[in-house]
Amino acid sequence: MVNMDQRFSKPLYWIWPLFFKSCFILTFLCAPIYSQSEELPSGYEISGLPETLRLRAKEMKREGEASGYLRSYWMKLRYAHLDAIAFLFSAYDQVFFIARDGEYLYKMAEAFLDHKDLQRNHLMNVSRLSMNDSNLLGYLESIGLREKLRKGYSTVIVDTGFRGTVAEKIISLLPKIEVANLRTHLICSRVENHPSVRSFLFHLTWLDSNPWYLES
Repeated sequence: MVNMDQRFSKPLYWIWPLFFKSCFILTFLCAPIYSQSEELPSGYEISGLPETLRLRAKEMKREGEASGYLRSYWMKLRYAHLDAIAFLFSAYDQVFFIARDGEYLYKMAEAFLDHKDLQRNHLMNVSRLSMNDSNLLGYLESIGLREKLRKGYSTVIVDTGFRGTVAEKIISLLPKIEVANLRTHLICSRVENHPSVRSFLFHLTWLDSNPWYLES
């Protein structure tokens, strides 16, 4: 009669080496992932954003023929952002940027505004995926948009483009007395009821061959 321990001990000689080899391979492959996540500075996690005023400027370094073009384009883009922010905060009391695309404008405004004007700068976390949520109206109340409108502040919703679908949804939910104090701007628009931010587009020469944008 064959002992049960003898029957199952022999296969284990093959299983254990394979098991340890698999663990070694997985450890080797995953090591760069773990080390990279551990090296991320505080504030740069996927679930969070870096604090604007703690960021340090970095010089853009590019090699090759494209370096001159990219540097020139980056300078134009930088001035475009600054002029857009200057226009929006001089024309309106309250500015609400729609995340995700408008987040870089919100962050740049946060870096350049005076401390007393930071309370005029807002980020609105609404997208095509969430704009039909039944809690959207309550969210607009929680971020202070509706309160600002009721108090008579001239308020603008800013998105990047191109047709203002999210802005239209927000406007459709608000009563007329609040909408009266609300305007919308898109960085680059294809519709008349949501004008482009012309002070931004002015700096980008490629628009000379793309005259479809609408002036603000």
